[in-house]
Amino acid sequence: SKIGFGSAPFSALFGKFDETEGIRAVHLALRKGINYFDTAPFYGQGRSEEVLGKALKDVPRQAYYVATKVARYEKDYARMFDHSAQKTRESVEKSLKLLGVGYLDVVQI
Repeated sequence: SKIGFGSAPFSALFGKFDETEGIRAVHLALRKGINYFDTAPFYGQGRSEEVLGKALKDVPRQAYYVATKVARYEKDYARMFDHSAQKTRESVEKSLKLLGVGYLDVVQI
């Protein structure tokens, strides 16, 4: 698609968030031709990935692209970043689980 759908608001970082409305927004985006979805473990400590996974659960996997990120995890700045291979692998595996997908189209470092 020409534009993507950012799911950071699913984390409630910017205020109240209604999960049902978020899922409806994903479905509307798909109907309107938006098929690129961006998320990250940092958005609500996994909440964004979890909600996006619920929204895409019954959508054929080949109908969309999903991008997530690695290396930024904790709210505490002293422990916020970890670029190690082990943490990166763990993060990707957790993202796959939360999103309910077998693969990621983009992993941003």
